[in-house]
Amino acid sequence: MLPTAFVYDHTSSEPLYRQLSAHLAALIRSGAFSKTDRLPSVRDLAGFADVSRNTAAAAYALLEAQGYVSAKSRSGFRTATPNDFVFPQTDRAPFVYPAAPDAAAAAVLDISTGTPEGTAAAERAAAGVLRKLYRAVLADPDTDIYLKRGDPSGEPQLRRALARYLSDRRGVVCSEDQILIGAGTEYVLQTAVRILQARTGRQSIYAVEEPGSDPIRKIFDDALTPAESEFSADQHGRTVGIPVDGNGISVDLLGSSGADIVCVTPAHQFPTGSSMNLERKAELLRWAYKTPNRYIIEDSYDSDYYYAAAQPAALQSMDSQGRVLYFGTFAQMTVPSMQTAYLVLPPQLVHLFRRQFSYYSCTVPLLEQRAVTAFLKDGHAEKLAARARKFNRQRRAFCTAQFEREMPGAVIIGGKTGTHFLVELPEPVNAERFAEQLRRNGITAQLVQTVRNAAGQPQIAEKPQTVATRQTQTEGQTQTVAFIVKYPFLTEDECRFAARTAAAVYLQTRSTIPLEE
Repeated sequence: MLPTAFVYDHTSSEPLYRQLSAHLAALIRSGAFSKTDRLPSVRDLAGFADVSRNTAAAAYALLEAQGYVSAKSRSGFRTATPNDFVFPQTDRAPFVYPAAPDAAAAAVLDISTGTPEGTAAAERAAAGVLRKLYRAVLADPDTDIYLKRGDPSGEPQLRRALARYLSDRRGVVCSEDQILIGAGTEYVLQTAVRILQARTGRQSIYAVEEPGSDPIRKIFDDALTPAESEFSADQHGRTVGIPVDGNGISVDLLGSSGADIVCVTPAHQFPTGSSMNLERKAELLRWAYKTPNRYIIEDSYDSDYYYAAAQPAALQSMDSQGRVLYFGTFAQMTVPSMQTAYLVLPPQLVHLFRRQFSYYSCTVPLLEQRAVTAFLKDGHAEKLAARARKFNRQRRAFCTAQFEREMPGAVIIGGKTGTHFLVELPEPVNAERFAEQLRRNGITAQLVQTVRNAAGQPQIAEKPQTVATRQTQTEGQTQTVAFIVKYPFLTEDECRFAARTAAAVYLQTRSTIPLEE
């Protein structure tokens, strides 16, 4: 008979046979059985452990595969663990299998980040196209995709097709020689930092938008302060946050920050929804041209999603002195797993890269590079982008109408482009209470604080204060709270639910706001 009873975690995703085998293995390791002790039959184990015979048999099979037991015909199961493998019993608490995800928590609708994996119609279409392209590449008798190391900068055919696409769609001015291909935003940004460090020095200050993309800032932080380095902390570069207003990053504050490098998102900034106008772009370029070692890194995020007007050209297209690096990925126009990314370098940095970083290898397999090449050359990128724009335009119009109807006085910010907009609440509320009540009613949302000047122009702060009030920050300014809506990944029913719930929670929260004196 077994020396202990079994306790199962029925909320765990771990199958019962694995829980049972783990329990038996722990007993064997603790020395509860002598070597070659006979273990209960499958039938007896099933009865003692209160499981089916199939579960008991599966547990024994797993133990046999792991070397804990041996099975011989007509003699049943015996312990097979060598004596020197037995560990003394300790007071350590037994392993507890992690509980399965809380069904209630899983049912909460996240309206600010969405669940893009395969939910958007455009992504499902892109997945079908990519499957066909991969099959075509694999059927090609050319074995170079398996034997070649490949060009360190990426395959010339891909870079050539990408240069044409970026020129036609976004006005980017470049040749194929200026493009580097890499696996993911992390790789191309870290490569950009290495190149700029070689150009400007390791102690450069890198500016990022604030509020902005947390992953982008973390990539810079990691690249500038590696865990193991021959350089001391004061020899590393560092990052600083620069506020963003309705036209993008504040160039005045950038100028006083001491930064040498700045990363911006001119097309549609997250989370503020602002788009950089021509005047701000020109102002930013003038900042870069003032000293020889200033550079701008342009993030192409949301560049393909303009709905109300013609798509403006990239900031890079206005650069006459080679100070803008331009990067992006194919994930947004295809599927999240498509991590092929690109970095467009100014001509002088191309020469530096080849001179000092020629040992780099391209991190994207040739198979994927050739599939992406066909994706661009055959027009799939433009077709899918057009399809996504049509879908997003319709879903954006529907969602904004829901929030405007359910919450009179709310202001939609940044809704004319991109894949998200902000809903600014009509009156100040307790931000912490508002977020908590949303969650209690089945919604999670990312909140930001908006500050409006006397002219009514909004500026977005990083995080809302616990209590937002009608008091002014400075003369003529008022602040309130806004929340992000990632609308392409919401169904129409989810949009209705989100708008009605947010409106009800707003009214409830507003009525209990404690105003500061």
